[in-house]
Amino acid sequence: MKRVRKKQLLFLSINGLILLILFVSLRIYDTRFRPPLPVYARPLIEMEKIHADGNPYFSNFDRMEIFSQYRGTRAVGAKKPGKMVILVPREGYEQAFHVSRLLSEACDRDCGLVLMDMGDVRHYIPMKEGDQLLGSDERAALFITTMAAYMEQYGFTDFRVIYLGQNPTESMREALSSYELFTVDLTSADGKGSLSPGEEKILIDTILES
Repeated sequence: MKRVRKKQLLFLSINGLILLILFVSLRIYDTRFRPPLPVYARPLIEMEKIHADGNPYFSNFDRMEIFSQYRGTRAVGAKKPGKMVILVPREGYEQAFHVSRLLSEACDRDCGLVLMDMGDVRHYIPMKEGDQLLGSDERAALFITTMAAYMEQYGFTDFRVIYLGQNPTESMREALSSYELFTVDLTSADGKGSLSPGEEKILIDTILES
């Protein structure tokens, strides 16, 4: 029995060592031989309100400082505000493509862009509006529509809502019916999790030119 156990332990140890060698080899290959991933600086455009609104949720939105945020709900302004894309991505979207490239491209094209992190809904939209208890879709729709109204203070007037990698529910479509609403796929041609640079470019063009 002891001899069998020793053989089993030896077998497991050899396999563990092989896996460790493979892991280290792949890491060395990634760091030394693969080209480095491109780095896009976070674009920061100073935005000033051209008018103020009395919306009760706007004080919450001011606290976001979305034009300088690096994570969560964040935005890129425009030197000549006009078009604004409100992007509602699916969970885990940052693993599929370089979000920094999207933000950089939006800045280069002078197109306003807001990345909506729907996990922020609970922080900025209360459970109740007056005496009415809001459902999850109602709160999500209110988060998006309030964001559009908030951006109007900065001069944006033309809003498009784009769902990325997911489809809005019928109730969300109804709530957002006053905006142009699009859905964009987030699947690579080979079915892998991340997009190729060429697919990224097509995706970004689709988002910013919708």
